[in-house]
Amino acid sequence: MANINVLITSGGTVEKIDAVRGITNFSTGKLGSLLAESFSVHNAEIWYLHATTACLPSCKVNSFPFESVVELKQTIETILRSEQIDVIVHAAAVSDYLVAEVLDSRGNRLDNKGKISSNETELTVKLAQTPKIISTLREMAPNAVIVGFKLLDGVTKEELFIAAKRVMDQNGCDFVLMNDSAEISGECHIGYLMNDNGIMQCFETKSEIASGIAKAVWEELDNG
Repeated sequence: MANINVLITSGGTVEKIDAVRGITNFSTGKLGSLLAESFSVHNAEIWYLHATTACLPSCKVNSFPFESVVELKQTIETILRSEQIDVIVHAAAVSDYLVAEVLDSRGNRLDNKGKISSNETELTVKLAQTPKIISTLREMAPNAVIVGFKLLDGVTKEELFIAAKRVMDQNGCDFVLMNDSAEISGECHIGYLMNDNGIMQCFETKSEIASGIAKAVWEELDNG
């Protein structure tokens, strides 16, 4: 097989409230780093788009740090315009909301380009939806194998699978890795990988998930 180019997104985004504060999540980017290492075993060329605080893989990658959802989206678009990417694994924990404006206790809009004074007794932070990156990938990379992710909390297996199938159908994914946060604790990280035929595989650790996704993608490329 010819050299394969793989784009992996990893870690959590940060949406700034001001110059020193932001809204983020608990993603460490560990799974993303393991994904890069799993794909590197197959001698893939890897474009690794990662949060500035995310774990970095031990293998050689083309590194692209990001903070916000918009910055991540712009970086993806730039790479997909200039490179022939064969596989996209969108594992980053992308915020659903960004900061639209910040108001003081009197309803006045604050300039959040610098640090908002801690003397403010009350702040109102208004949020707006972020762009859905995964919904743009198929159009930008029509021939790529795309792996999406879906995380829910405390749901039934049926609800989880229905949500994952919706992600797959709406965004043209070839695979979706689904998790329930209630099944993630310490070294235990249960993940279910669905392909476009609805076939499931179950993994129990981040390492198993990473190697399982790489194996499934490689089989898809071989069959294609």
